[in-house]
Amino acid sequence: MTPHIGLSGTGSRVSLLVWTLCFQVIALLLATSGSLETAPLWVRLALYLIFGLSAACWFTAVVRRLHDMGRSGWFAALFAVPVIGLGMLIWALLAAPRPVDPDRFRPAGRYVVGTGLLIVMVLLVATRALWSPLRMTSAHMEPTLPAEAVFLAFDSIGGEVTSGDLVTYQFADNGNELALNIARAVAFGGQTVAFRDGVPIIDGVPARHERCPDDACTTEVLPSGARYGILQSGASDLDNIAPVQVPDGTLYILGDNRAVASDSRRSLADGGRGFIPAEAVRGRVMLFAKGTQP
Repeated sequence: MTPHIGLSGTGSRVSLLVWTLCFQVIALLLATSGSLETAPLWVRLALYLIFGLSAACWFTAVVRRLHDMGRSGWFAALFAVPVIGLGMLIWALLAAPRPVDPDRFRPAGRYVVGTGLLIVMVLLVATRALWSPLRMTSAHMEPTLPAEAVFLAFDSIGGEVTSGDLVTYQFADNGNELALNIARAVAFGGQTVAFRDGVPIIDGVPARHERCPDDACTTEVLPSGARYGILQSGASDLDNIAPVQVPDGTLYILGDNRAVASDSRRSLADGGRGFIPAEAVRGRVMLFAKGTQP
């Protein structure tokens, strides 16, 4: 255990100042670096781990400085309160040390437990690299995810994407900047996809269309057994598409709102998404906000 992540003992004003500056600089860099959702996984893991470690080291510096002032480490909770926390920090940076009983803050079981909880906190912060809170900005995934719906997407590390899964993927927008998008994966490399009267046909097997209980949508059941709601609004030139084979290493994606979705039914040249490279897939959507449909 390094001396910087231990709750026992005392700490100086200089140590508190150094860790306060380190924590604030790292937090400021994270806040001003823009969205990290399209950054490589190792970059996100490293940044969130560094942030978690700096927060833990700052917290232990606060506790040990309080000990140096003859105060209980429980006062550290007040440092997290807006305005009050700033006043507490100024007090801790200016107050002179006080003579204390050398046995009062020596290593003990409670400090070991507290340090263990700090380590768990650091690991939990690092897991932020594996999931993303996202908000829908369009209607192309209705009724599953209405516009402005909030959901969580998890990186699919070692997890296989299956037909019917909602996936997030990276796609270069008109400004050639990578953006995170969401769609439903329905077919993979080597499979064939066609459409007849708006019904997808995977490897020659048509999906089933059933009315939703409230008649507000259509339930689509893929040959794989995946079920989900879709929206269709009248005839479209995309209702009937000749069979195409999905190239190896790519996915065929669909939006649930077929009337407005930009997906694999159109090529990139025609304003669609075309086939999505497997390496562009970032993860799967697994948690929905209240009011959305699985």
